[in-house]
Amino acid sequence: MHNTKRCCRFNFIEDLLVLDDTSSTLKASALFRLKLDAYDRTLLAVTVLLACDPDNIITCAEAALEQNTFGLPMPTFSTPQQDAQWWVDRATTEERMAFLVKSYNSLTKKLQRDFRDFITNGETQ
Repeated sequence: MHNTKRCCRFNFIEDLLVLDDTSSTLKASALFRLKLDAYDRTLLAVTVLLACDPDNIITCAEAALEQNTFGLPMPTFSTPQQDAQWWVDRATTEERMAFLVKSYNSLTKKLQRDFRDFITNGETQ
């Protein structure tokens, strides 16, 4: 059962709707992330999407995805190390973890051992 006092804490929603700007939207989303657990955020998101006109649901979801993810690494325009640094500076933790796991799993067993040695000792064989 959810606490009924919670509704009083979110009176900033009216301000968000009046101001109608990107800064207010990002601040509100940060507050939701801070104050609501994953279940409540999902429930809120689904409720809001169901309130949208059907033609706008995809646009809303795409806008949220664009703000929450950075996307895949870009093609190489400089050294691989510089490109990697540029990407990790902008990617979310979830994106970096997914890319790390998939990249590591794609290596041969020898390269995986070399990578583990590098992480442990700072050297490759």
